[in-house]
Amino acid sequence: MKQLEKHRSIFYALNLFALLFSCFASKMVASPISIGDEPSSLPVILITIPNPNLGTDSLTPAYFTISDPQGESFSSPIGIKYHGGYSVNFPKHSFRFEFWADESGNTTEDHSLLGMRSDDDWLLLSAYNEPLRARSMTCYDLWREIHKPYYHQQEPWAQSCINMAYAELYVNDTYCGVYLVAERVDRKLLKLMPFDGTMHGELYKGKEFGATFFTEVPTSYDNSQPQLGGFVFKYPDTMIDWANLYDFLDFVVNADDEEFFNFIYQRGQIDNLVDYYIFMNTTLAVDNTGKNIYIAKYKENEPYFFVPWDLDATMGNWYDGTPNPDYTIMLSNGLYNRLLTDKRPDGFCARLLQRWNYLYGDIISHDHIMDLFLTHVNYLKDNGVYEREHEAWPFFAFNITQITYLSNWLNNRLPWLDNQIRTLTQETGLPEFTLSCCIYPNPANGRFTVVGAGTLQITNVLGQVILTKEISETEQVELPKGLYIVTLDGHIHRVVVN
Repeated sequence: MKQLEKHRSIFYALNLFALLFSCFASKMVASPISIGDEPSSLPVILITIPNPNLGTDSLTPAYFTISDPQGESFSSPIGIKYHGGYSVNFPKHSFRFEFWADESGNTTEDHSLLGMRSDDDWLLLSAYNEPLRARSMTCYDLWREIHKPYYHQQEPWAQSCINMAYAELYVNDTYCGVYLVAERVDRKLLKLMPFDGTMHGELYKGKEFGATFFTEVPTSYDNSQPQLGGFVFKYPDTMIDWANLYDFLDFVVNADDEEFFNFIYQRGQIDNLVDYYIFMNTTLAVDNTGKNIYIAKYKENEPYFFVPWDLDATMGNWYDGTPNPDYTIMLSNGLYNRLLTDKRPDGFCARLLQRWNYLYGDIISHDHIMDLFLTHVNYLKDNGVYEREHEAWPFFAFNITQITYLSNWLNNRLPWLDNQIRTLTQETGLPEFTLSCCIYPNPANGRFTVVGAGTLQITNVLGQVILTKEISETEQVELPKGLYIVTLDGHIHRVVVN
């Protein structure tokens, strides 16, 4: 309790600061934070909520102050609400908040927090169901080492996942424990091409069970609705157009084998598909095969790629925080079920085995993953966080067996996974498919791509020939709104241009 009382004194100092400055954005010099007998490396966040009856929908006005060990403090008005689906049932809540230019909340402001990007929209994740509050941190660290965006040369600041940092939180004079201050997955993080009246970059979140697992396709889509088969439309944020994603889902689920294996790697980014399969199975991310995943497109006529999200139910841990000791689970979905039958020399299985051989024993190894994990555990332990977390949440208690559990789990999981991947990728052979005709997106937003070889002919519904041209690989076509018949090498497609 002595540590918590000393920590509480910080709250009162920050509260006074917030009241004196009316919580408008400002900076000041402060003394380094002391927690217990040693200086703490963790920032302290104070949130004052005049009306603390928060919900999960609308933002409630509040005041935010953060002070870090380097003596910098910052304060601002914010809007705040509870965050999460299942996790809203935990006694230790997660929050989403945005910085406001003033107390009215009519205008937001971007601010950088703890060395991360400048943004107006932030998360405070409680990690209540993570036994040592370190699994999410470790998994995001691992994904960053495994994968970087395929377009990083064009966009060197693009991130493959969110960044996070630890802080300790007070809400209205109540110590709430250690939290993860986290960025959000959005266009800015991924550096997707911006919307300029035409949809270039795209972003969708898998939120619910359904089409997110690539095993079914909704019968239709409605652009007046923000959700489709479990997906939530995230970007562009000023319009909704499900046509491209619907076309991709329909292709994955319903395309015959010849069409699927000829064109899947033009529609889905192969390096990302391989890396994500390895990552979700290495960490046994049981809640991340469909929901809790983002699907994005850098720009039009580029392939889709996956972005991981919500990585608490990983590495032997269920989503409710209980142990999941069964390491003999192989994760997949409808898309990967089809990809794993691609045994061609340069197909999915060949690339999967090549990539696994590169990663296994190095980045993907017991020692390396434990090093990542223990870096965060030791940081929290050395700063006395676990003692204060127990005082705030008696259900939580640091125990060395929680470390040995993960160590043993990795020692069992990784060799088993190595054997599974080698078995799955044995050459048994799909035939080499000849190139046929593929058109995407369909429906199209003014422009679509034709893939194939031969004489391309496009006619309108009146039978008038719009275009005749010899193509050898791909051809981009831009047409006004309407219905068109596309013929190539004996294949006939009906294309809708919106």
